[in-house]
Amino acid sequence: MPDITGAAGAILSGIVTNILTDAVYRGYSNIRSLKRTSTPARTEIRQRISEFLKNYDGTLIESATFAEYLELPQVSDTLQDYAYYTAASCSAKGKPSLSTSEQVIDYLTRNALSHYHEELTIPDRRMIEKFFSDFFDVSRKYYFDRLSEREQYVLFLIGDRLAKMEEHLSRNISRDVLDKNEQYTEIMRQYTAIIRKRNQSLFVYGFRELKLDDFYVIPKLVKHPGPARFDNMRFDASDIINYHISDGKLDTKTFCPYTDIFRSDDIIYVIGGPGYGKSILLKNIVLHSDRMNFDNSGDYLVIRCDLKTFYKNPQGRTPSVIEFLIESMVEESGMSRNDLTEDFLNYYLKIGRVIVLFDALDEVPRQYRTKLHKTITSYFLSYSPKNKICITSRERGFYPQNEIPVFEIQPLRRKEIDTYLDRMIRLHYFREEDKPVFFRQANALVSQKFLNSFLLLSLLVSIFQAEKELPQTKVELYSKCFSYISRDREKDKAEISEKYNWNDILRIMKDSTFIELSKLACPNNESIAEETILDVLSKVYKQKFGGIARAETAVEEFLRFCSERTELFVPAQQEGSYRFFHRSFFEYFYSKYLSREKNVRKIVQGFRKFDQDSEVFELTAAILKNEDEFLYQQLIEYLLDKASEGLLADRMKADMLNILTLVMQAVDDQQYIFDYCKLFLLNSRLIASKHFIMIPLYRGRGKFLKNETVISSLLQKFCASDPQLHDLFYQAYRKYAFPAVAAFLSTSVFQNPEQILAVPDGPRFLRAQVRAVPEMLKNEYYMGVIFSHPDWKNFFMESVKNLMPDRPVDNSEGLPDELQPDKSSIRQFVISLNHLDQSQLEKYCDLIFGTKQLSAGDAASS
Repeated sequence: MPDITGAAGAILSGIVTNILTDAVYRGYSNIRSLKRTSTPARTEIRQRISEFLKNYDGTLIESATFAEYLELPQVSDTLQDYAYYTAASCSAKGKPSLSTSEQVIDYLTRNALSHYHEELTIPDRRMIEKFFSDFFDVSRKYYFDRLSEREQYVLFLIGDRLAKMEEHLSRNISRDVLDKNEQYTEIMRQYTAIIRKRNQSLFVYGFRELKLDDFYVIPKLVKHPGPARFDNMRFDASDIINYHISDGKLDTKTFCPYTDIFRSDDIIYVIGGPGYGKSILLKNIVLHSDRMNFDNSGDYLVIRCDLKTFYKNPQGRTPSVIEFLIESMVEESGMSRNDLTEDFLNYYLKIGRVIVLFDALDEVPRQYRTKLHKTITSYFLSYSPKNKICITSRERGFYPQNEIPVFEIQPLRRKEIDTYLDRMIRLHYFREEDKPVFFRQANALVSQKFLNSFLLLSLLVSIFQAEKELPQTKVELYSKCFSYISRDREKDKAEISEKYNWNDILRIMKDSTFIELSKLACPNNESIAEETILDVLSKVYKQKFGGIARAETAVEEFLRFCSERTELFVPAQQEGSYRFFHRSFFEYFYSKYLSREKNVRKIVQGFRKFDQDSEVFELTAAILKNEDEFLYQQLIEYLLDKASEGLLADRMKADMLNILTLVMQAVDDQQYIFDYCKLFLLNSRLIASKHFIMIPLYRGRGKFLKNETVISSLLQKFCASDPQLHDLFYQAYRKYAFPAVAAFLSTSVFQNPEQILAVPDGPRFLRAQVRAVPEMLKNEYYMGVIFSHPDWKNFFMESVKNLMPDRPVDNSEGLPDELQPDKSSIRQFVISLNHLDQSQLEKYCDLIFGTKQLSAGDAASS
């Protein structure tokens, strides 16, 4: 019998215990609360492993080489993955199990034997094979000994992801196990220390550089399924943990901690509005990567990349992905390329120990964005699936690839504002006695969805400190913020006059200067070469300073002051260039430029340079509304006319309607609101036939309308304040909503209503998936208005009863045949609904749609 109490045996026992503990933690955390450090669980696992190891020859158990082998990332990952997979596949009745189980064991055994280089005693191959086979048996039995019948049912549902687990395992065993490289380990240690130090502080508007841990409030995230997952609603860990019962009601807005974004998926998106804190979240991950909730997170090489610099030299050679990653590492750390080599990076990519954080996909030039997006998402398929990839983007106009899940940063709530203010108070940047006053003014801004981001919050706090009064619009905020950051904050400080030529700077520090800079940075806050800035601004100000040379000196002083003392216009990543610190500031000043154009056609031409995620449309309209009412009205009326022409054209177009939608965010004129809504009412059949809802059972797909979320929000807001308008929309669109919802519900998880209603107390995550239907569909342009109408549930039930087996599926009036949904799937689902009695059908509809009616207050806060 081997000595498992000796040093080598104890080490091996500890390693195998850790591997099984991590595998069990991953499985159980999907279905119950279990802490990784739970002492009783670890003790029980260690006892089982001790019994298990007694069956093996001492040459294996007492071998330090074998223990080292089991600790290699590729080996421990494969052991954990396959242990979890075998448990899930056993409970997934009727689902195929991995046909290559022998290949997994052969892979582990073959690489184990090759790991013995100069040892005199090499374990027998059959003994190693038996070790791995028995280990998987022990892990599988351990799972099921501790699972209740209900928890086994949960694991069965999780088994829907077996195909993905199989694909990951196949990729894992397709490459040889790499030995540990001590030199690379030391380089990574140095690199990690440098980038963590560099990311521990951040410039905060109005407060200079602060330590991230001192002021940062982690944003709330909600997970949405990727687009393809509507085809077959699946369960995974994050789907389940993202829902809970609150006060007896199902909460479909449960937030996911940022530490869990890689818990179930290896590549994810993080999206959010402008200033929501996407970039700061990535800095926080760099700083605290070891806190991420996946195995061995502290052993990962972290790379943060600014995607807009990928094409920093559009005329030159485009870098490969790995060249860009290395360039990003060098830029972030300042380390030598002799250390951060391609071999170094490839080693960590192959063993699956890299986190890559790609920031600002939305700031990549439009003509390159889709290509780069696809390149990134496909590139990492050739490496270990254990690598973690995150891509950030503004949410508006964003379309995910494949089945990649999306985590959306939520707008600020009072709780986050309160926490931020408390931290500023602790740092002595805000007074405790000012807090109630701030909240009295801020409450209205939150309810109006104006104060919704950390960027705006930090700006508002700065302005409040200076003026004790908050601006009420975004334009007013940016204007006051510019004055405060660029002039008011600095003008009375003695050191400013000593260090800078303040008189010269003040002559340049004005709106018109930054408007000129925004024209140079168009269309996406591009970096501007210093020589270009000097050339343009020195010509603008040569008369003011008495010549080009004197003006150029003043501009150089202005740039030095901006880079050292403002958070407005700063040095860019490329040496010798500058950019606006935040894209929102660039868009504000470019909107100021467009608002000075006196021709609406030129303004619209300017709009065409921007994607739908830009704030330029809304800001330009808001500035015109304040400063030039006549031109503002001309712009809205021009867009209304052109939008109508586009909808009625032989080749129907929605480009002007899409621009108009973004402009309407700043419009509160009753006539223009009615005219905008009338476009959708008078052209309901045309629009519905061109832009059908993105449901998988429809045979086609379309993106005729952009910014469905904005349209939905606008229509809900307008209808909430006008019940008659609400009724008109409901009558016009309900005939399209029923087949769309029925098609959605007829997908796999929802296709058996009796089973859903019969499952005891849920399961709550299953009910959550069903109750999430409005959440998934409400952003389609008319669905929010339909779901909020008091008659919708009754109409749905009547439609179900009217669609009997002997009647035709007359379900999409006005839609051409090629756009009709899969009628057989809808019929089968509706027949199953008809098997319910009236009370069951009402219960089912209440579960899905709820009963709450839309009010103006709900629309404002939704």
